[in-house]
Amino acid sequence: MNPWKATNSTALVLGMIIFAMSGCNLRPVDNPGEWAVERVTTKMEERCEATEVELTKTAEGFEGTGKRADGETLKIEVTQDAEAQRLDWKVTGDRGFFDEGFRENIKPGEDKPGE
Repeated sequence: MNPWKATNSTALVLGMIIFAMSGCNLRPVDNPGEWAVERVTTKMEERCEATEVELTKTAEGFEGTGKRADGETLKIEVTQDAEAQRLDWKVTGDRGFFDEGFRENIKPGEDKPGE
């Protein structure tokens, strides 16, 4: 058996594997449209500087309440769209606090929002 033939075949196979994997995204997609209640709760706590956030699952996402450090009570509405990989929220406080926003994954080849 020719040792060079085996080495060349091995190198060719390894090269093909490396080439194929270089175009693959091996990270799992973090789809905000599928986040569980714990992850959404953490996001709302961070965004609103809130404590005591309690969310209940709805057909569209989540709804619930929270409280800010100054005692302001918050009404939280969250919608999720798994296909669009998007999470939208609207938070309204009883003393004027307001926050509205979204989190989405941008698919390769698509423009970013606002561009």
